[in-house]
Amino acid sequence: MASPAVRARLPERPDAGHDSYFVHGAPEIYALLRALANQESLVTAYTGGPGDFFATTLLAVVPDQGEFLMEAGPGTAAPSGPCDLTLVGFLDNVKVQFECTALGTIGHAGHRALRARMPTRVLRLQRREAFRVSTPILRAPLCHLPAAGLRPAISVRVADVSCGGIALALRSGEPAVQPGDVIPDCVLELPGVAPIGVTLEVRHVAPKGGAGVPGLRTCGCRFADLPGPAATQVQRYVNAVERERLRLRA
Repeated sequence: MASPAVRARLPERPDAGHDSYFVHGAPEIYALLRALANQESLVTAYTGGPGDFFATTLLAVVPDQGEFLMEAGPGTAAPSGPCDLTLVGFLDNVKVQFECTALGTIGHAGHRALRARMPTRVLRLQRREAFRVSTPILRAPLCHLPAAGLRPAISVRVADVSCGGIALALRSGEPAVQPGDVIPDCVLELPGVAPIGVTLEVRHVAPKGGAGVPGLRTCGCRFADLPGPAATQVQRYVNAVERERLRLRA
């Protein structure tokens, strides 16, 4: 049986239900491929079944020609002629997968490189309950927690967001929550999205500094029974934040 690391590098099935995690815009796709090239991330290129592959790295992105280049040196079992490929790599611990057509080899910077057409979409899949993004500090979402017992009503900055839950950035002493607590009747305010009523289940509370801001601590919460329309709103916000991050990276 293959190890978890090997299984992680296998291509995702086309029918795996990951449609919401595809990036389609050309600027975002160019930014992702440039990031793979800049970080010299190892990429596995599959030419057929799971056993037909070669390892490579991305060398350059050529937007004007709608192409990118991959390493195809003497130690790389890259195809010499046109063929369809499925590429799998990792960028900041997020799985990146896309299909492309290899066009043949050329010389590049004194070495042999494999030309390929730019993909029309790229899958970004984080192996957690849902892909999570850190929120912009200057326009961070807020979550309003209702009063309960000795705890007053409070508005808390949201440090990160996913369709599975949020992380709250708490100041010292507020609110006093513990793992396992369930907080109903909360209101999540995401920029550009109508307020969303949520029930939060506290999963963990990190020490100070975990929120990325001195003096703050994070409280990781899971959404309990988030309705489908609300989950769609959250996913749209997550996608918008990631698109802006990719635009700035490009």
